Amino acid sequence: IAFFVSLDTLGVDLGAFALFGGALGVGLGFGLRAMFSNFLGGFELLMDKTIKPGDVVSVSNTEGSGIEIFGQVIAMNNRCVIIRQRDGRERMIPNEKILTQEIMNWSFSNKLVRQEVYIRVGHKSDMEKVREILIDCIKTVPRAATMPAPNAFIKEFQENGTVFYLRFWHNDPEDGVNNVKGDVQMAAWKALRDNGIEIPPPQLRLVDLPVDISS
Repeated sequence: IAFFVSLDTLGVDLGAFALFGGALGVGLGFGLRAMFSNFLGGFELLMDKTIKPGDVVSVSNTEGSGIEIFGQVIAMNNRCVIIRQRDGRERMIPNEKILTQEIMNWSFSNKLVRQEVYIRVGHKSDMEKVREILIDCIKTVPRAATMPAPNAFIKEFQENGTVFYLRFWHNDPEDGVNNVKGDVQMAAWKALRDNGIEIPPPQLRLVDLPVDISS
């Protein structure tokens, strides 16, 4: 009180201090709100164990680019969750973001992950033989699980070929999910090629557009 009375006696405008104090209070309020929100979020994540170190997760990009962040949770603290991506980069995502966004946990209860691959073959192919070949080629991929057993069946008939739907499982999502699909497609291509099964190219259509001769 004596300090402020002295300032008033010296003619110092206390309104400036009031404005500064208000701005400081607002800034501290926002800062503390984010800090406590992340702290309480980290406590909640540790309690409900929806994600934990070692889990493989994908999170919508917090920067709004639409690209998912995919990787393995390597640490959780009172401020953020640290995810190591497949390219080696480590993303630190605030706990508040983790709680308010939809997260896919690839290894929540177990690490088994089902994958699908589409393969198109020519209409004149022996479909029963193609199915056997595709199932056998999946079994040659080291990362594809034998149980549950892989499967292949016809999905649909298209103008330029018959589409087969390959379904298989693997139990190591931390090593990536797209690369194992690539391994299965490569094995299918080799097996079909070696057995003389046609893989038709995509069909291109030429459309005649009306020409405006008045222009």
